[in-house]
Amino acid sequence: VLSMFKNRNLVLLGLSGFFAMAATWGTASWANTYLNGQLNLSLVTAGSWMSLYAIASVIAKPLTGSLMDKFQRKNKKYYLSTLLLVLVPALMWFSRNNSVSALYVLIPLLGITAFAYSPVMNTFIGELVPVEKTGAAVGFLNTIWQLGSLSAPIAMGMILDTFGNSYYYAFSALAVCAFISGIIVLFISLPQSEK
Repeated sequence: VLSMFKNRNLVLLGLSGFFAMAATWGTASWANTYLNGQLNLSLVTAGSWMSLYAIASVIAKPLTGSLMDKFQRKNKKYYLSTLLLVLVPALMWFSRNNSVSALYVLIPLLGITAFAYSPVMNTFIGELVPVEKTGAAVGFLNTIWQLGSLSAPIAMGMILDTFGNSYYYAFSALAVCAFISGIIVLFISLPQSEK
């Protein structure tokens, strides 16, 4: 596992995934509270909206994976970067939204953009290490990625406490995470056949 740290591309993918997972699971963890506290929706109604978020995410994953197979075999890192960067405006819109009617568009959009990158990011792992190290690489990266999932909800809680329950700052911080993730991907050097 220590040898994984010597693989620059693997470390970059780990960092990108850390920030991506922070944006995804920070959103999933705090969106119910935002809908309830900021928009004054009941917990049942907020949960219903988040079900729509989940349905959109289920549709997004196979769709973006299929599109990659069909159109983006080359330039995968640019495709992945784009999928990560479109999460930024979605999170910024969510952070400023005070309209319940806007949720009909915003919640599915957020569900799609928060999860669309994941199948594409996962395909990179096997391209960055020899076949005999794929299992170790998957375990290594998933450990780093899960740290993003673990730390984001805590960090958002701290931001909310610091800024007087301002969801604007909390979700803006997640947008910054998505932006950083999308930029880091561009520094990965894929094998010549994958460019």
